[in-house]
Amino acid sequence: MNRGNVITDVSDITRRSKFIFTNTMVCLLKGLEGKRVTVEIRNDYTIQGYLMHVDAAMGLNMSKVLMSNVKGQTTRLELFYIQGRNIRYIHIPDEVDIIKTMNWELKKKSMSRVGDMANRRLMGNKNMDKRNKQR
Repeated sequence: MNRGNVITDVSDITRRSKFIFTNTMVCLLKGLEGKRVTVEIRNDYTIQGYLMHVDAAMGLNMSKVLMSNVKGQTTRLELFYIQGRNIRYIHIPDEVDIIKTMNWELKKKSMSRVGDMANRRLMGNKNMDKRNKQR
């Protein structure tokens, strides 16, 4: 459970991030991991680089970045992080089929959920075994 800035239940983070993943465009961005993308951010900078990781809040970790401003000044950076709230646009590469990418990511996520449930059941059985042995 999240009360203000204090997180009281870690499982709440997981449930929330799964909800965000399946109900927003984050699943499309996850499908772009490893590809070269262009991101425009709110302070009029353009960031081009390889998308390495996307988190549930749409934060982007990028590598081999070329950052340029409206005056044309550029800076090369090895690693760069963009908070989701600072993103204005993300240019999707032409070779990406948006619908197929989103469906694939949602399918992967649902398959991992089935694995999570199986693991929880297995761990629940192991915990029950431990309790029974202690008695």
